Amino acid sequence: MGSIAVRVRNHMRRKTQLSNHSLILLTRVCSESQLMLDSMRYWTTTKLMKEVEVVTAEEQQEQCAFIEEISRTAPVQYLHKYLVAKGVVSDSYKEFKGYLTSIWFALYGRGGTRNSSSAFEHVFVGEIKHNLQEEVSGFHNWIQFYVEEANGRVDYQGYIFPRRRGNVPDSDTQLLTIQFKWKNVLEGVSSSFIGVSPEFELALYTLCFFVGEEDNHVKIGPYHVNIKCYRLGNNKIGSIFPVAED
Repeated sequence: MGSIAVRVRNHMRRKTQLSNHSLILLTRVCSESQLMLDSMRYWTTTKLMKEVEVVTAEEQQEQCAFIEEISRTAPVQYLHKYLVAKGVVSDSYKEFKGYLTSIWFALYGRGGTRNSSSAFEHVFVGEIKHNLQEEVSGFHNWIQFYVEEANGRVDYQGYIFPRRRGNVPDSDTQLLTIQFKWKNVLEGVSSSFIGVSPEFELALYTLCFFVGEEDNHVKIGPYHVNIKCYRLGNNKIGSIFPVAED
C-alpha cells in the first residue's frame, strides 16, 4: 500500500467542549487515494447546496477511473460476492461497477435545487448548507480533511476521543469525532475514520446502504460504531457516516 506518515497537530485551548490535545492524521500513499483526490479536486471550492452541479467529461473519466481502481481491491470484491449471495445484485461485476458509479456519483437534488449534489460529494468532500446561517454538511473523509487543512482551508478545533480507547489519540487511532471550520464555516461535530483506505469506506457504506437500516451497529477492530445511513428515496444515499459508541 505504500508508506504511512504520522502528522500530529497541537493546539491551544479554544472555546469548545471538545478536548484538543492533538489530532493525528495518517496519510497513506496508494493509487486508490490518489484517484479519490483526483475525483475530489473538482469540488475543492466551497459550493452552496443551492448551486447546480455541472459534470465535465474529464470529471466523468476521473470517476470511472476511481471506480475501476477500487473494484480491483479485496474489500469491494468481497462486497460484491456478499451482495450476490444475498440476492441484492446480479453476479455481473461490470453491472455492479455501474451500480457503484450511479450510487455514488449520480447527481440529485438537495436544498431545493435539481442536480446540485451527489453522495460522493456530500460524504467524502462536503458541502455548505445555507439555512438561517451557513454550516458545513457532510465532509466525513479524513483524506479530504488532511488536504484541506494542509491548504489552509480547514481550521481544526478539537476532538472527542472514544472513551474505551483511552485519553489521547496515537498512531493506531482510526476513529475520531472532530470539530472544525471549513473556509470559516463551522462544522459542529463530524465523525470520520482516520487512516483507512478509500475502498474500505466505500465498501462499508455501500454494504449498509444495500442491506442495512438507518442505524447499523457494527464492531470494527476495537471500535463499536453506528454507521448512520440516511436515504433519499430507495436508491440514493443522502448521507452516511460513522458515529462512535461508548
